[in-house]
Amino acid sequence: MSSANDWLALGVVGMTAGSVILALIGVTMRKEDRHHVYLAMAITLIAATAYFAMLHNLGDIVVGGVTVQLARYADWVITTPLLLISLVSVALPSGKSRAKMSLLWSLVGLDVYMILTGLFATLVDSNSRWYWYAFSCVALLGVVYMLYGTVMKESKKVAGKKISQLYMYLALYLSVLWVAYPVVWYYSGVGANKMSFAAENYAYAVLDLLAKVGFGILVLVSVSRLAASAKPKAGESSVEAASK
Repeated sequence: MSSANDWLALGVVGMTAGSVILALIGVTMRKEDRHHVYLAMAITLIAATAYFAMLHNLGDIVVGGVTVQLARYADWVITTPLLLISLVSVALPSGKSRAKMSLLWSLVGLDVYMILTGLFATLVDSNSRWYWYAFSCVALLGVVYMLYGTVMKESKKVAGKKISQLYMYLALYLSVLWVAYPVVWYYSGVGANKMSFAAENYAYAVLDLLAKVGFGILVLVSVSRLAASAKPKAGESSVEAASK
């Protein structure tokens, strides 16, 4: 297998190229829909910066003889809430749901808790790491429960079948990828130590590219298709138009 630096370099190039692709898709979209572009590009540009930092060992520390990449957690604690905001912005069009902000804050709060407890699990050089790992996994389950339960129910109520089906498709794509992250952590050097540092970086790079670049492209392409079918008025987003 290639070295960890090869996979980190792939992360830099992939996230940067992904940002360019998202920008190119974005210039073809209506101005009323470009908030989706800005969110998607913010996510990939932050990730590109984090991978560049990791490639140059910035933020790397050693815990129990294992290298911990703090830049990776700095990336996740910013980009994963942005991914949830992107997802909920499709599920619950602006002005349609009174519960939107409370649901969003709950999701973001759980998500940040999930990342921070995962970081604590990484930094603890003792068996107590598994308690922190369990806390993080419970928070992930809470996020998934809200996405498929509370948010889905609200989307069906305020946005209708077409938007709620699109939301379910996007939520399924993202949540399946997210569930894979704690699996990689479990096998990594800070967990059960059954995976090399290079393999760990390979797995995270692939997951990150799919969860950030891949998800962003899916959102933008899906919203563009809504614009073609829903025929929104000037000043109206395509998601709003399709939710009528």
